[in-house]
Amino acid sequence: MKRINILNILKIAIYKIFLPFLLLFSTNSFGESKIILTGSFVGRQIILKWQPVAGAIHYGVCYATEPIDDISKCLDYSGGTWDYTFSTNYKTSNLNYGTNYFFRVLSEESNGAYKQVSNLIEITPIPIGSLNDTGIVNCFDMENVNSPCPVNDYPNQDAEFGRDKLYNDESDGKAGFSYTKIDQYGVPLSIDAKNYSCTKDNVSGLMWERKGSIPDLNQDSSNYSWFNPSKFKNGGNPGLKISHFGCKELSFL
Repeated sequence: MKRINILNILKIAIYKIFLPFLLLFSTNSFGESKIILTGSFVGRQIILKWQPVAGAIHYGVCYATEPIDDISKCLDYSGGTWDYTFSTNYKTSNLNYGTNYFFRVLSEESNGAYKQVSNLIEITPIPIGSLNDTGIVNCFDMENVNSPCPVNDYPNQDAEFGRDKLYNDESDGKAGFSYTKIDQYGVPLSIDAKNYSCTKDNVSGLMWERKGSIPDLNQDSSNYSWFNPSKFKNGGNPGLKISHFGCKELSFL
């Protein structure tokens, strides 16, 4: 049976209750941000990670729905929430899809000093679509790989189940796939439209740009890079500028 550390549980409870009041009387200057904070989302859960700080006994986590400039005033921000952890990772839950959340982490040393604070990161949970099926519509019988289904000696094959079996009408995509043509303004078009800018996968929700050979921003040979100098959005890494068309995330997203 796993042993429960009652002392740690009591510590966390005390810190959650009294930390906001302690921070009101602590210094607002923690010096240069030293904790490198990163994060990602899975559904409505956000997972934060950072490297351990020498001498730290635990970490305070602040998140809100607006940028956190002064971590000592966490609860003053919209949606401001304080929590504590003895680990170097932290998980939220039941956050709202489409809402921008801002996070910072603060380390506390054994002498009670709050000295190291993290960079500010912004994460927006978005719903993740379903997965497509394999697109396999034929069965095999040890001799042929394109035999009609079912095959009595080899039942329950891939082609007998899933979207490629149930939705194989080919009205908007073959073998259970489903696509919609999208114009440059994001408006869906008919399946027979000749001029369109993007193709949307109706199952996963992903969208792809239609490339061309004309020298412009959607030329098939154009390169793009991640570059965003905003400390609120770059997760501690501004990325790299490239010269071709000035193409970078900051300019187009």
